[in-house]
Amino acid sequence: MLACISRHRSGGWVAGMESGFFRLHPHSDGSLDSELLATVEHSRADMRLNDGRCDRQGRFWAGSMVLNMG
Repeated sequence: MLACISRHRSGGWVAGMESGFFRLHPHSDGSLDSELLATVEHSRADMRLNDGRCDRQGRFWAGSMVLNMG
């Protein structure tokens, strides 16, 4: 599950997904490869990453939330 995505200062893309942080490699044919950068261990089993972005130093920051807010 894609939670957040940001353009990295290197020109690539970084994404926060349900299972961790990924570098994304888009191709001209519309396909997309992903490379796992780091896994995430949530404090509860029913959590996922939420909003995120890269700061000026190129660090990717993301928050987390429970899956079912209702």
